[in-house]
Amino acid sequence: MATHDPMPAPERHYDRPEAQDASREARLRVLERQLTPRRQQRLEEALHNRVSSVTMVVDGVYDLGNASAIMRTCEGLGIHKLFFVEPTVSLKTSRRSSQGSHKWLSISRFATPVECAQAVRAAGYRIFGASLEAEDTLDTLDLSSPIAIVVGAEKEGLSKEMLAECDGFYRIPMRGLVQSFNVSVAAAMTLFEIMQRRRRELHLDGDWGDMAPEELDAVREIFYRKSVQYADRILERELGVAPPSMPEPDSLYAELD
Repeated sequence: MATHDPMPAPERHYDRPEAQDASREARLRVLERQLTPRRQQRLEEALHNRVSSVTMVVDGVYDLGNASAIMRTCEGLGIHKLFFVEPTVSLKTSRRSSQGSHKWLSISRFATPVECAQAVRAAGYRIFGASLEAEDTLDTLDLSSPIAIVVGAEKEGLSKEMLAECDGFYRIPMRGLVQSFNVSVAAAMTLFEIMQRRRRELHLDGDWGDMAPEELDAVREIFYRKSVQYADRILERELGVAPPSMPEPDSLYAELD
């Protein structure tokens, strides 16, 4: 039985100004024509709220519900980059979902805490973990340079290897009898407070995000291509050249979400 391509390759339009232009600028011009004004406005609002100076490191979290909740929190707060250390135990399934948030995040996965920490530092971040004995709180944590907040596995907390990699620690004041929060709750509380402080600093300069223009354009292309059905075919049709491959979320959690 014959099958039908849902979008046959249409005739190429080499008379367009962008034809044979492989630049990102040309690709964005083509994709803009495929977006409704409302959708483009929504994407641009999210892009201009994206922050690259704060990131999240997840060290061995094995409950998919917690991992999904952390991804959803990061995306909702405008944090773009996440670093995951694979858990050493089997993943625990969950009915909770990231609600597709992993589609809009840059996610990197590592086999060991040391490999992860090296990559985080190479990206320019200092690494901070939670500790009941820490002097700094979320109000006093130094945000003068890019910072990575690391959370650990559900029962074990941060691994010994990741603890050794931390540049400093902070504490979340506990007013009750329990000594810790659920990992996804702790991540949400920490990131919300840090992002509130970071946004206030950014707003003094008249902006809400801090991505460099080149990085912002790269993320813009990813957002546009993920928002336009058959985006790659449309780009090849209009420009006469196939677009470069898009990075896919490199996360075991995202694959199973």
